[in-house]
Amino acid sequence: NASEYALVLLDEPEVSLHPGAQENLKAYLLDSIRKKKLQVVISSHSPTLLNSLPNSAIKLFKTNEKGKFYIEENVHYQEAFYNIEDKVSDKKIIYCEDYATQMLIEKTLVYMKKEKFFEVVYFHGGEKTLINHYMTPITLNNTLSEKIFMMLDGDMKTDYVFDENTLTRFQMEDPKYLAKCVKDAFGMELDVYPDGGLGGKRKDQQCEEYLNYLRYYSTNVFYLPNKKIPEEILLESKLVQERFGDILAKYDNINSKNAKEIVREISISENGDDQCINYTIKNLANKWSLEESETRKNLMLDLQVIFDK
Repeated sequence: NASEYALVLLDEPEVSLHPGAQENLKAYLLDSIRKKKLQVVISSHSPTLLNSLPNSAIKLFKTNEKGKFYIEENVHYQEAFYNIEDKVSDKKIIYCEDYATQMLIEKTLVYMKKEKFFEVVYFHGGEKTLINHYMTPITLNNTLSEKIFMMLDGDMKTDYVFDENTLTRFQMEDPKYLAKCVKDAFGMELDVYPDGGLGGKRKDQQCEEYLNYLRYYSTNVFYLPNKKIPEEILLESKLVQERFGDILAKYDNINSKNAKEIVREISISENGDDQCINYTIKNLANKWSLEESETRKNLMLDLQVIFDK
């Protein structure tokens, strides 16, 4: 019965509704907002109602140490319900290729206060193992491809940009052309596993798998900033430059070819050998994450993009 441009106030409309009915209610409200240009304000404790709403539409009421209420703006729906002690059940997963990258990501997430929404996993074997062995099952499954992301070393990043809208029909149906696009994107060839038979491998399945790789590349694959490997980034820390300047001074330039060895030297200088190198990396990553830098800013921007997906 609301007229156009009306303000509608709803107090916990989800009460007594099961989740499916709550979804229907949300769809009805959004449709009414579009048709009548309504403004709707809802007081709610329902993740179902808030899920998929933009952060700018969510306001979290909290209390300070004196019991006074204040409002936190621009809140992701999962953040809101974590704050009222609702479990985060649908974490984003980031695959990475080494321990140093894992530490950089985890320590940055702690700084962003978003570590509870992520699981960061690293796999032995480097980027080729990660891409060749794990990419295919992820891209073939919609559920996995929506929640699993990859953060690769910056020196792996190519200049290739994938835009499916620019592909012609002939290109989309040509497995050789799409295979080249995949190689241009990842810097390596990736296998596809279509059905076969007397007529040979199915071209349509080949094309679809290559397109899945490219779609995943454009939305779910990220790289460490400035085309650097994680050890290079760790060595940018002011603490490293002040505390281990004598080690850095041995090198004319610090780059992807010598950064790992420099970190190893730092570990040896600290512990007498390199058996505790992971402990050293963890400490350096923690210090780096607390310092303002352009690299940290860019990494935070990418992690925020993943968080918002």
